[in-house]
Order: sequence, then C-alpha cells, then structure tokens
Amino acid sequence: MPTFIFSVIFYFLPESVKPIDIEAIPYLILAILITTFIIPLLSISALRFTSTISSFSLERREERIVPFLFICMFYSLTTYLFIVRIQINDIVALMMITTSVLIALLTLITLKYKISIHAAGTAGGIGFLVALAHNFQSEALVYPSAIGVVLCGLVMSARLYLNAHSLNEVSLGCVLGFGLCFGSVYFLA
Repeated sequence: MPTFIFSVIFYFLPESVKPIDIEAIPYLILAILITTFIIPLLSISALRFTSTISSFSLERREERIVPFLFICMFYSLTTYLFIVRIQINDIVALMMITTSVLIALLTLITLKYKISIHAAGTAGGIGFLVALAHNFQSEALVYPSAIGVVLCGLVMSARLYLNAHSLNEVSLGCVLGFGLCFGSVYFLA
C-alpha cells in the first residue's frame, strides 16, 4: 500500500512533495517498496519456513503478533531513514509517521482482538488521498481516490468471502485506517 499511495501522490500531486528532486522519485519509490513490502515479505517467509507461524494467512490472532512486530519495526525504520537521512518534506514525513503509528496501533489491538490490517491499510491510503485532495484543492486525486475506494471494497469483500475476518474486524480496520490517515493529513499538514 505505501508504494502505491506514494507513487500516486508523486505522480498526481507532485507539489505536495516539494522540494524532493523529480529525478530522485523512482529511487524513493524503490526504497519504499523494498522496506515496506519486500523485506517484510521475506521476514514473514522466514517465520513460515521456521514454523513460527503455521501459514501466510495468519488466521489465528496469536500468530499475528510476531509478524506485526516485525512489520512495525520495518515501517518505523523506513520512516526514520526517510526523515533523518533523506530529509523528506513535512507532508511525506507526516504520512510515514502516521503509517508507522497505524501499524503500531494495529499490533497493540491484535494483542486482544483480531482486526483487519488489509482494511486498515487500504482505507488508510484512501484517507491520505482524500485529505491531500482537500488540502491542496486538487482534482488530480479524484480518479485515484475512486479507484482506491473500489480496491478497498474488493479487498474487504475478499477478506469476508474468505472468512479471514468478521464484518466487525473489517469495519474496525477500515474506520481506524481511514480516520487516522485522513485526520493526520487533514489537520496537521
């Protein structure tokens, strides 16, 4: 999700990420892809290979805690590197901090309750896009936001269809993701 959202923002609303050099954007997207998708995927694969988790679907709430802690660590490290080392602008930094906080909240909630991280992630991405569109008075994000809503609906429907989550777990993930991500950019950016 972070790779998709930042790609959309860099392409459709480049004024929101200034003064990032346009030539650096593909490298930033690659860094986001590696640190928020590839490395977590490899770590979860290692957990599966070592039988720490029984399957990639993480059906049992108890099995989700260790992978979520790893993902939380990778997102936080990525946020730190982008803010301190690359010195990204304030809006991108806020979005990365919010994403890390969302993952941390989902991890804490998972200690007691199974919640849909897929719903939180997709709805959170929509929250970022809608808040940026409002704050920058930009129509450029209307179509990507609409596509995001359709994708979010498909993801949440798939989670329900596969019996991976209940309606409450999907709904809570959606409300938490959208609310936190929209609120952070709308009120703080």
